[in-house]
Amino acid sequence: MRTSFLVRQWLVGASVLVALGLLVACGGPGVPTPAACTEPTDLAPIADAALADAVREALGVTAGPTCGELAKLTVLDIQDLGVTTLAGLEHAHALVTLQADRNDVDDVTVLAGLSNLRGLWFGGNQVSDIAALAGLTELRGISFWNNPVTSVAPISAMTQLTHAYIGDTPARDHHLLVGLTQLRVLNLNRSGLTNLDVLAGMTEIEEFHATWNDELVDASALASATKLVRLDLGDTGLTDVAFLSSLPDLRMVTLWGNPIADVGPIEALSDLTHLDVGGTGVNDLAFLANSPGLASLYAWSNEIADISVLASLPDLVTVVIPGNALSDIGALVANAGFAAGAQLNVAWNCLDVTPGSANRNDIDALVDRGVAVEFEPQRDGC
Repeated sequence: MRTSFLVRQWLVGASVLVALGLLVACGGPGVPTPAACTEPTDLAPIADAALADAVREALGVTAGPTCGELAKLTVLDIQDLGVTTLAGLEHAHALVTLQADRNDVDDVTVLAGLSNLRGLWFGGNQVSDIAALAGLTELRGISFWNNPVTSVAPISAMTQLTHAYIGDTPARDHHLLVGLTQLRVLNLNRSGLTNLDVLAGMTEIEEFHATWNDELVDASALASATKLVRLDLGDTGLTDVAFLSSLPDLRMVTLWGNPIADVGPIEALSDLTHLDVGGTGVNDLAFLANSPGLASLYAWSNEIADISVLASLPDLVTVVIPGNALSDIGALVANAGFAAGAQLNVAWNCLDVTPGSANRNDIDALVDRGVAVEFEPQRDGC
């Protein structure tokens, strides 16, 4: 009787062990994922269903993929697919570009050995630690915007980088990036910057984004970035933009939300095509006379009363100046180039827009030319 009981107990225990072994080997209930790639014909160990579908689509296969097929993958786009794990991609040895923005991935360790990677785009995920990527020194482009990344130190060794979008994170050690002298594009939006000393050696930089750094009070380091063509510094603590006079190649400048005392340095930007000085306190646009190629002007929420300079800017297609003190928009009617396809917003100004008024006649003339005009409501008590 005692022997029969022991046999039954042993059989139950053995059954449990076998079941556990099957679960481990198969990756859990309903997830028949192999543990590793040992032969090219093995099924690739990709656990995430959305990731597996994207890999199959990229490879042009309807089944698998096999480990051999995965090893040939060079470009993969999994943006906005809800992917939660990259497990299996460690076998994609030929992968050159991974576009993985806006998913739910929190671990990039499996990418550590993918030495052929040149572009890694990972904005809008849940990654807090990128230490595993430190060895990917041949990367040319990387993005980790809007991730809970606490340190950008691993990026400091990626000296071949030309594009880095790493803003909107809790990291505050951006000074470590000073050696990335090949950078052409750098995004440090919402990065707690107080100065721009990190740019000191980045003489090749062409595009720099540092919007929403509300403690940034010193941007003088930009004076040496003479190849800049785009600069975004909206909603920072800047009051002095004297450095702009040293950056003659600038085409696009965003300064909105800054209490700028003197916008005169913008006059040196003769090649300017886009300017946003909304909410800066500017009350005179005369400085634009030296920017004949200006196409887009955003100057909302200021105290501008005179826009006569806009009559001589033939390339204008977008003028957004609500919340000012305009009582006359005749300059835009006089600008023959401001025509079909152009957009104008002059709401919340001091215009008389009743039918038959001079202002309304100007608005109607612009509409007849094909300009989309937003003009209501207007301010009271002007």
